[in-house]
Amino acid sequence: MSKLKNKELAGSLESIFVYLIWGVSPLFWQLLDSVSPWIVVANRIIWACVMMFIIILFRKELQNIKAIFCDIKGLATIFVCACLILSKWCVYIWAVESQLVIEVSLGAYIRPLMIILFGKIFFGEQFDLLKKISLIIAITGIAIMIFLYGKIPYVALSLASTFAVYSLIKKRIKYSPIQTMFMETFLLLVPSILFVVFFPAPASTFKFSNWILFILGGVLTGYPFMLFASAVKKVKLSTQGYLQFILPTLIFFLSDFVLKEKISHAEYVGLYFVWSACLVFIISIFVNRPKSK
Repeated sequence: MSKLKNKELAGSLESIFVYLIWGVSPLFWQLLDSVSPWIVVANRIIWACVMMFIIILFRKELQNIKAIFCDIKGLATIFVCACLILSKWCVYIWAVESQLVIEVSLGAYIRPLMIILFGKIFFGEQFDLLKKISLIIAITGIAIMIFLYGKIPYVALSLASTFAVYSLIKKRIKYSPIQTMFMETFLLLVPSILFVVFFPAPASTFKFSNWILFILGGVLTGYPFMLFASAVKKVKLSTQGYLQFILPTLIFFLSDFVLKEKISHAEYVGLYFVWSACLVFIISIFVNRPKSK
């Protein structure tokens, strides 16, 4: 196996692991359902930054972090990434509180398609016949979901586009995943601390058990995003897009069999198309695999 193939395999495995973590993470965040979601987001940023800083100190990369502050263009790019991920979290929280869960779910299905198309548009990634067929099947499924939803899903499109653009930019950043993840959280650190200090919250919010969950939430935030930053540089965006279908599929099963939430007919229809598209995509990998001599 060539070095390039090894790199792609490592990136794919990292991606799968990330989406598995994100897929089951709702079970963890439910432990903080009594806390304001805005407080949860602020603490995610704070403790993720602390975790990344400890890793940087351990790896003796502090000098490299100082160099980023001298790179105005690189710093601006990282700031854009920080704003994108923050806006995604904020829209997500607002949508959940506004009972727009179906749009949140729909956004999770639209996002991989956007990433696949970005790979084609910005990196010239090529699709063979089977991959084209799989893409058409996936688009058809998502189109049916949007049609059955009955209106233009602005929230879903916002959630999907912010993370798709985030993925695109992360692929172009030259710094290591640890450095970029630390800088993203560091740039949002002061506003997050000020928010926690001045946000009117009941005293029960800051009980000892919640502090433990806040710290664990920082790890659950920082570590997967660090792996994602590493993975997105190693694999094609089109492959990354298909792997992202793992996330909504896991959330679907979690909602259906664990949380016992009602799944709409539109989601079932869309899922059948998405799963079929992923199956065709997997088949295309084996069909086009180069034969060893």
